[in-house]
Amino acid sequence: MASYKRVMLTERETPVAQNPQAVQNDVNAQLNKFDTTYTSKKLNDLYNQFDSITFNDVNNATIVKENVMVQTGAQVSFKTAVYLTTAVIVTLLLAFLAIYNIFVINGLNSNIQLLQEDVAVAEAQFNNLNNQNNLTEEELKQLIKNSLKGNYDDITDNGFASVALLETNPTGNYDIDTNWFDQFCTFLSNLFGG
Repeated sequence: MASYKRVMLTERETPVAQNPQAVQNDVNAQLNKFDTTYTSKKLNDLYNQFDSITFNDVNNATIVKENVMVQTGAQVSFKTAVYLTTAVIVTLLLAFLAIYNIFVINGLNSNIQLLQEDVAVAEAQFNNLNNQNNLTEEELKQLIKNSLKGNYDDITDNGFASVALLETNPTGNYDIDTNWFDQFCTFLSNLFGG
């Protein structure tokens, strides 16, 4: 096994000014220890020392440390897991609602734009009618009523409008032969209240 020498630097109490020759001798002695001129004999000694080192002794040595905490893995408490899970679910729900609201608002914006276009067309028609004919207000109302197609009526003062009921024609009861699938579907619809 290789032996290692310990280098110790010691401090002398002799000041340099009092004994410079002794200091010079000590410095030269220290410098001679660090001689870097390698001869073949010195290199062979170094190689032999290196070859004599066995690494098996190092591998077999076990180091025992007391009071060492062994960490088996990161464990999260149940409370923390519940908090994290809840936070993730709430975040996902908020993200879903934000995306959903974007689509709903875009749909409403397009509907509002269509209504604004309809109002602009109606205003243009009204202005056109008003400009073409210098009519009285009653005549103008009558013209607007006639131009509207559909079942529009005046609303009375109490806020109710009268609507005529549509005439209905009774339908005949037809007996049609059906296949087994229609009967099965009828049975299922009767089960579910259809």
